[in-house]
Amino acid sequence: MTKIALCGNPNAGKTTVFNALSGMNLRVGNYNGATVSAFETDITKDTAICDLPGVFSLSPDTPDEISACEYLENQADRALVVVDGTSPENSAPIFAALREMKIPAAAVVTMSDILRRDGSSFDCEKAEKELGIRVFMYEKIEKNELKSFVLTSEYSVPSCESEEKLRSELADCIKKRREAKLCALDRLLFGKHGNIAEFCLVLAVMLPIFLIYSVISPLITSFLEAIVDFLRRIFLNYSGGLPYLLRRFVSDAVFGGALSVVGFIPPVMLVYAYLTFLEESGIAPRLCVCFSPFTSAIGISSRAAIPFMLGFGCTVPAIDSLRAVDEESAKRASYILPFFQCSAKFPVYAAFAGVFFRREFSLVILLIYACGVCFALVFGLLLRLLGRQNRICDIVELPRYRMPSFSSVMRSSGEKCADTVKKIATVLLLISAAAWVMNYVTVSDSKSLMQCVSGIISPIFAPLGFGNDLSSASLIAGVFAKEGVLTSLSVFSGEGGVKYVLRELFSRASAVSFLTFFALYPPCVASITKMRSEFGTVHMIKCVMFQFAAAYVSSYFVYQILNYLAISLLR
Repeated sequence: MTKIALCGNPNAGKTTVFNALSGMNLRVGNYNGATVSAFETDITKDTAICDLPGVFSLSPDTPDEISACEYLENQADRALVVVDGTSPENSAPIFAALREMKIPAAAVVTMSDILRRDGSSFDCEKAEKELGIRVFMYEKIEKNELKSFVLTSEYSVPSCESEEKLRSELADCIKKRREAKLCALDRLLFGKHGNIAEFCLVLAVMLPIFLIYSVISPLITSFLEAIVDFLRRIFLNYSGGLPYLLRRFVSDAVFGGALSVVGFIPPVMLVYAYLTFLEESGIAPRLCVCFSPFTSAIGISSRAAIPFMLGFGCTVPAIDSLRAVDEESAKRASYILPFFQCSAKFPVYAAFAGVFFRREFSLVILLIYACGVCFALVFGLLLRLLGRQNRICDIVELPRYRMPSFSSVMRSSGEKCADTVKKIATVLLLISAAAWVMNYVTVSDSKSLMQCVSGIISPIFAPLGFGNDLSSASLIAGVFAKEGVLTSLSVFSGEGGVKYVLRELFSRASAVSFLTFFALYPPCVASITKMRSEFGTVHMIKCVMFQFAAAYVSSYFVYQILNYLAISLLR
């Protein structure tokens, strides 16, 4: 079987060409890392085509380059190079490498619509003369004729003399080329007062994330939960003939699990849509540049900036977006990603701050989120010191700004949300059933299995200042869903309410210690499940153990320091 490797620069249009050839509908992105791994499929009985990651060269230095080189050297029979017509000189290193590998190639030029808009055009005849291979314009070929054109085209080894000369000659293939100029926003971002502009850009991007989770998502979730609750009432009304235990199980466990699933879908769907918009509009790469000082300090790629920002909303899509990051950086980022406080933790922070820090409420909430970022930086530096020093190639291309189509955004976000829900929904339903059984089954002394388990583990938290059964049970519930901390405490609150329970269980010092542990300990089950699907069981266990250890050690020192200060002040 003949294998054709589809290669080119990031954001050159490779996936668009691949979709046209294969009839598939792979995701298209306006950002670095849209294609993060090789994807191969048959286009005829005897021919297969592979969409390789976007690279600027074929020197095996980065994971993307290594992946592309290995396929070209070991599997590819031919290469179809996708050339960005607005900057063809950037493809010169690829043609030079193909000449050294002696791989027959042809070239397809994209972005001719942008050239026309600028009053320019691309000279294919000149490019063919300089390269010694077949060159054609993608937009001038009918979609249904593209496959036959690619299959019948003559492929030959590029005959360029040197990479430097080829770069200059390819640049000259653009007729009436205009000098590239930064737009007003980019001049502001990367100019004299760039730091201020970058800070404003980050705030502007973060605002919709908080709106999604604080305003929009709750409205949609409430509607979906009302539907599930209506179905539950119908079940209870028409299931009188069933055994009592089965009725309670279906009502509490099955429908309760369904409530957790429908509560999970709206925010994830909305965040995926927002992420797609950032990527396809060209804003995402600029955010990566803004965060590069932070990410480079902890030894990971700046592409992890987007997952870190999404972590303030929900950890699940944040973990999913790590696909655009190289493997080593993605694994290192997954250790500290939960330290960026997700929106589900806010009700817990608000409840504790309202009880113990009423006057300083806003300041305490702000400090909690700031401390989360500081903890991420500290433990990120620790991981960098303890781990291997992987080489990071942080070349970030800044694509043109463009307005994504509504259909493209919804299709991409819908596919990603459906994939995530498929992987997580079953786990959430099983855990909901297990939690119901643990709360319902009585073991001894009229105590449920959950109470017995919390009683066993509560001594572990005694050095942290909250070694009691109720706080331990709330932390167990928090693993299922972070809001479950308050829910579990409210079960035992009676007429006094959650505030009464908090005052009875915690002092100021132990409350701060509890919040420190809560902020850093492993994320919810949905996030853990997503982490397992992306990185494997072994890495997931390592992350959970690291996050628990970081939470325990940090909480211990916080509690001991606060106690020491309190004793010192009383002397």
